[in-house]
Amino acid sequence: MKRAAGFSLLELMVVLLILAAISSAVAISAGSTSSPEKRIDSVGKALFAQMQFALDEALIQQQLIGLRIDVEGEIATAYSWHAYQNSHQNNRQNSYQENNQNRESSNTWKTLDSDALSTVSLADEFFIDATIDDVLLEALTELSLNDESEEIPTPPSIIFYPNGEISEFSLTFAFVDKNESDASFRIFIDERGQLSNSIIESQQ
Repeated sequence: MKRAAGFSLLELMVVLLILAAISSAVAISAGSTSSPEKRIDSVGKALFAQMQFALDEALIQQQLIGLRIDVEGEIATAYSWHAYQNSHQNNRQNSYQENNQNRESSNTWKTLDSDALSTVSLADEFFIDATIDDVLLEALTELSLNDESEEIPTPPSIIFYPNGEISEFSLTFAFVDKNESDASFRIFIDERGQLSNSIIESQQ
């Protein structure tokens, strides 16, 4: 009796496993050999997408959301997200007496840790260069430095406002080793006040 043409279920599963293994190997190889421009474009666009989400979140939640550029040693190699909590917001949840007790300590930034907004550490090959210009941010920084009730973390570097605005800034991702590439990815507020980005490819 002749065997029916075609593959058995076991044979199909073996073939699928082999194809999956080959696909994984190709993906890893492509990622490790991708050009510097593609790598820095990927890192920059990831933060740009988070910024767009933070802008919408600040509007929906009606609260300040901040992006802090974290410095390790002499260069910035990470960033984290924070939401501003104040006594007015706490008053919606606490009694008047509880609010008075917590008034001094409630004006602070709370670190966010969600799927969309969380702390990110860059790969060793990248660093962040940022230029910030914001009056409210300066006032909040002074408040945190002069607070005597408790230690308040350094305020964020960029603020996303509940009215849909963003503090003035220019942020650039670049390679630590310029011999590898001088390509960079810039995120900034353009002349219309809109969140924008651009990549400057390597001149080599």
